[in-house]
Amino acid sequence: MAQKHNANLLKRHYTDHAPHGADQGKGSRYWQCNYCEWRFIGTASKLRDHFERKCNINLVARLLSAEERISREAAIRQEVRLHRGAGEGRSGLLQDLGRCHQRNRAEVGGRVCVKAGKMVEVVYPWIFLVGCTAHALDLALEDMCKRIRWPKRVVENGSKLEKFFTNVDKVRVVYWNAGATMQVKRPAVIRFTTHFETLQSIKDAKFPLQQYVVDPVWKEKLVRPDQVANFLDMTTIILDTTNLWPSVEKAHAVMEPVVELLCLVDGPSATIGKVYFRMDSLVERMRNLDCLTEDE
Repeated sequence: MAQKHNANLLKRHYTDHAPHGADQGKGSRYWQCNYCEWRFIGTASKLRDHFERKCNINLVARLLSAEERISREAAIRQEVRLHRGAGEGRSGLLQDLGRCHQRNRAEVGGRVCVKAGKMVEVVYPWIFLVGCTAHALDLALEDMCKRIRWPKRVVENGSKLEKFFTNVDKVRVVYWNAGATMQVKRPAVIRFTTHFETLQSIKDAKFPLQQYVVDPVWKEKLVRPDQVANFLDMTTIILDTTNLWPSVEKAHAVMEPVVELLCLVDGPSATIGKVYFRMDSLVERMRNLDCLTEDE
């Protein structure tokens, strides 16, 4: 299995033009190297031999630009190291990139990563450290839920609701047996937009929860005597249409533009050119929300 995986990794460096020979099942094919453009015939076993012994940028018959030539040479050295398994470390690979190939170093925000990034900047001046926009937006959501009074109160009530319906066994079992399809999500420290997802799950579960607490099965005997006070508090919170639910909808409306921008930047493509415009539109969109007062 490992040999087949390695062969598939090698094939990505070649262009497979057509099978060779009368018996096409033997695996002999016409290959062309993507780096030196050398053409040869053979099975997949010859790919490694060509890559490690013969592949050279000087075999290219046509004229290459200086940038493309340097890029191909660096790619050949890098891939040869990876396939040979040579323990030359990453310093050689970084050095091979050269000053003409700048690379952004996206940062996740961890203390160790920040220090390591600064060390890399000192040794390799053509590599520069940038902050992770997705991580910064997630921290902004977290600060919003911790430092602003009304979102903090909404998150605390939502957390109490989630813990009660998750940790109390009988309440959870009866809730699911009653035909509920909406699950209240538990916050996770390592998950992006964890508070937003929890509030969104509570918002989606509004009607199932309200129907559940007015059902005849919703009785104090579902909980232990020491949990009766919490049981009554949860009943009041769920049935109070003037406190929890409007606050949840308002917090959801405020966080949603930030989450949309976070989903945009948390992807494989480059989005730094879109962030500035989207950030301005995000602020304008939040200012025009009807649910917010001037002070908020």
